[in-house]
Amino acid sequence: MSVKIKIKNNGVIATFSGNIEENEIRDTFIDIIEKVNIKKISFFLFDFSNITSYTIPPNYMNLLKMITHFSVSYNEEIKAIIVATHPSITSVVKEIMANREELKWEYFIFDNINDALNCCK
Repeated sequence: MSVKIKIKNNGVIATFSGNIEENEIRDTFIDIIEKVNIKKISFFLFDFSNITSYTIPPNYMNLLKMITHFSVSYNEEIKAIIVATHPSITSVVKEIMANREELKWEYFIFDNINDALNCCK
């Protein structure tokens, strides 16, 4: 896996490529929140449009809930914006969106980066 992280004034864009293993998305998110002031972030954009495979962790919803609940205590107003075309990522995101009340943030999924960037505004 390769990931490029761009920190903007009000958000973070993480662009993934290649094969993504079980916990690499979680590890990237933790790396990001260690580097930015989450209180000043209005969006996280995770771009998975160039991945070749994704190994879904067996407990990903529990991990996501734990990370999100921790982060929400600092900022409830974050948009989680995902660009995905790979079936494994889109199925995970659809389940996340079905449980979004438990996760607090607003979640958006797009199949292209331009629409996702417009959502960041």
